[in-house]
Amino acid sequence: MNAPAGKTRTVRTRLILRPLLQDDAELYCQLYTDAETMRFIGTPLSRAQALRRFRRLLQRPQGDHPELFYAVIEQASARAVGICSLQRLDAHQRHVEAGIILTAPARVLGYSKEAYAGAVELAFRRLPVDQVRAQIAPDHRAARGLLLNVGFSRVCKADPDHTSHRWCLWSIDRGSWCKRR
Repeated sequence: MNAPAGKTRTVRTRLILRPLLQDDAELYCQLYTDAETMRFIGTPLSRAQALRRFRRLLQRPQGDHPELFYAVIEQASARAVGICSLQRLDAHQRHVEAGIILTAPARVLGYSKEAYAGAVELAFRRLPVDQVRAQIAPDHRAARGLLLNVGFSRVCKADPDHTSHRWCLWSIDRGSWCKRR
């Protein structure tokens, strides 16, 4: 089955990833202001802070370091249930960092694996990268299980660029991903 124009299907058909739109501001604010959702990500933002960040995010030029943000859409209801990002921090490196953030109901429905797999598929299909990386808090057992389930391997204990936190770095390369498909 082909996805509608401008939409990308994930591995399963329960979710669609589509570019983030101005209409997704409320979802963005809901996610980034919720203390439980942000527990393993960072300090929750105020609504005003979240709205400012969302507006800046939509206005960013793509240039050499594109940050691609997608809404995670539940296909059956056409409801946005999360956000996924692909960030290329250096145009000369052949990797991208992927992340997802989902609403609590979407997490309960088991959408995390589908959304993350969709982000990895999207990265390898649309970007000139050989590796997708993820950083998670070392005590986030659910995220560790998710990454293992999607096919990621742990690279190192902590990312040295994050001196105030200990983050575990995980990755999957294009060849490993293709073998899993």
